[in-house]
Amino acid sequence: MSAADLTTRFFLAAAVILIVCKLVSMLVGRAGQPPVVGEMIAGVLLGPSLLGEISPRIETDLFPKALLPIVYVTGQLGLVALMFQAGRELRGYLRPGIGATASLISGLGVTVPFAAGIGLAFAADGRVAIFMPGVHVWVSATFIGVTLAITAFPMLARIIMERRLSGTRFGLLALACGGIDDMAAWIMLAGVLSLASAKLWPFTKALVGAVLFAAILIFVIRPLLDRYLRRPDTSPQTVLLITMTLVLAAAWYTTDIGLYAVFGAFSIGLVMPPEPAASASSGSPMPASARTDLVGPAMDGISRMLVPMFFTYSGLNTRFALLTNPRVLLFSAVAITVAVLAKGGACWLGARLAGEPGSVPARIGILMNARGLMQLIALNVGLQAGIATDDLFTSLVLVALTTTVMTSPLLSWVDRRDARGAAASVPLAPGLDAAAG
Repeated sequence: MSAADLTTRFFLAAAVILIVCKLVSMLVGRAGQPPVVGEMIAGVLLGPSLLGEISPRIETDLFPKALLPIVYVTGQLGLVALMFQAGRELRGYLRPGIGATASLISGLGVTVPFAAGIGLAFAADGRVAIFMPGVHVWVSATFIGVTLAITAFPMLARIIMERRLSGTRFGLLALACGGIDDMAAWIMLAGVLSLASAKLWPFTKALVGAVLFAAILIFVIRPLLDRYLRRPDTSPQTVLLITMTLVLAAAWYTTDIGLYAVFGAFSIGLVMPPEPAASASSGSPMPASARTDLVGPAMDGISRMLVPMFFTYSGLNTRFALLTNPRVLLFSAVAITVAVLAKGGACWLGARLAGEPGSVPARIGILMNARGLMQLIALNVGLQAGIATDDLFTSLVLVALTTTVMTSPLLSWVDRRDARGAAASVPLAPGLDAAAG
């Protein structure tokens, strides 16, 4: 296909994706689900699981193979913008004393599901076609362990922001734990890829590259941003240009070292200087808060327009028709159960051991159990690396979808339970108490 043909096809495909995502998001919104869940479901519906079953020709015409790399790249841009916003949002709520608690929760939240995933893989050996021929069983087993250990950090951030939970302790803890979890999981995935290629370099590159990146962010980029963006002669357009350049450069670097683009973007969001209050004097130089006003809306617009592209790309690789195989369906059900108990239970236990009060441990366990987007990313990496079979890919997509859909209803249930408990603890007025007696 020529560049002109690809451009025409992309415009049509993008319009269809946005419309379908909006419609599905509206439908699931009536069931109390956040829009991001609707986008995830819409991506699956546009693939062979529904559209391909109804009309394979329409699916092929709408998403020809030559177009898929373009859909993938635009989806990455959306994820990068979303993760920058998530990092920026978290920066505003960072408080002392979070690190030790988040590390304890994340430590259990990664190791327990990782071990459980390995156990699940060996239990399924010889029963379900989840092992790629020619790939060592330990490679496939550790890959499954990593996918169960991952938290859907971008989706977690969206859910927390959409439900306005980023100012709560459990929302803040969940964001911190999600970032730690996924950084660890991506380093582990680099180790799996090293094991698959029988080379140590991918793992070493990811680990050393992450340490170097952190040092540059803390000691170079953050001080320069803090100094330059506060200058009164810096225009809003310049701030936006600098921000976009840093985000894209960081996304390139973290992708190149094997940690994926979203972590670079998230890290830049974390080191962005806070916005001071605007000056009331009209004659004073433009305050930093006014100069950075373009950044938020621009990143938000990019993420809302382009993140659905990634969901669609993943949906095009998902074939739920494989679930008609009883063994694949049983494996999927067991994988969902193991994923929920291992991840949610381990994070709940970690929060309890850290002394978090009341319903905070339950809320953290529920939020950390969502895997959606990041698990889809890891699955795509495994598919492209020749580690994941179609059966395994479809089963774990179902795990990602189910654990993410569970999040909002369970949070609402905890809210109602806490509200009933609070109401029951309020003493009745004397007259009402006598009447009740």
